[in-house]
Amino acid sequence: MVVKDRLSQFLLQQMTGRQFKLGEWDCGIMLADWYVYSTGKPDPAVHYRGTEYHIDSVYEIVTKVAAEMNLPETLHPKRGDVGIISINDKDGSKITFGAIFAGSRWLLLAQNGSISGISPKLVILHKAWRVPVSAD
Repeated sequence: MVVKDRLSQFLLQQMTGRQFKLGEWDCGIMLADWYVYSTGKPDPAVHYRGTEYHIDSVYEIVTKVAAEMNLPETLHPKRGDVGIISINDKDGSKITFGAIFAGSRWLLLAQNGSISGISPKLVILHKAWRVPVSAD
């Protein structure tokens, strides 16, 4: 199998077989892991790892992690960029996630630990940040 880029490598190497748990493997930790993997820079979520926070804190936590990344905001995400998005739940409430843009879909971490992709047309984009990807 040919892996075409760093994001594909990350998805294959880092995201298989992990179980969702706030503070260990959640949407904020996923963004931090991608940032470290793609840039080689220090972990921006070091203060949140091992800390079990409430799911209602996702927007706040992801915003703080993104601030630690010191990335430029973007209105037009490209493959590998990160963002905070919301989707409508079955009951009409909004669920907020940290997500990675894959070019045609936002990649979300589901509560079973798997990765789901959702069309940008189906999400509310709150903020997005440009992630520079280091050369292989």
